[in-house]
Amino acid sequence: MVELLEGHDCPGVCDPPESAQTVRTAVAAMERWRHWVRSLPVMAGEEHRTALRGLVAWYERVCADERYASFPPVEGMEALLLVEHERSGATARGLVAARWAVRVADAVAKCRQVSDGDDQARVVALAKLEVALHEALARIEASVKGGN
Repeated sequence: MVELLEGHDCPGVCDPPESAQTVRTAVAAMERWRHWVRSLPVMAGEEHRTALRGLVAWYERVCADERYASFPPVEGMEALLLVEHERSGATARGLVAARWAVRVADAVAKCRQVSDGDDQARVVALAKLEVALHEALARIEASVKGGN
């Protein structure tokens, strides 16, 4: 997963081509993490499945549509947190990976929302995306290896 960031250097204030590359890098990572997000409804109890299916649909759309910039569904985010606290072991590791993947998708959507906005908003959104992406790579790798 770390190889997704090789050759990527953005000193903080990125112009639009670098911003677009960062979003493409994040989406490529999201596509690799897709199986964890897709498995969310299966890992949840019946009471959370509908909300998590909505979250999965949102995630899929962020991956597939480069113009899609909606916020994640609140019900799905709440269900993800609740299910994560209810599970342990290998299931919890998959939930941790899914949560970080969703966090990156949220940051991608926010970058898209401000893509035509003022420079400061773009810089802030891009910085948050880069932090989320780097943190997700580290946390997902750790969770897959058995840590948290």
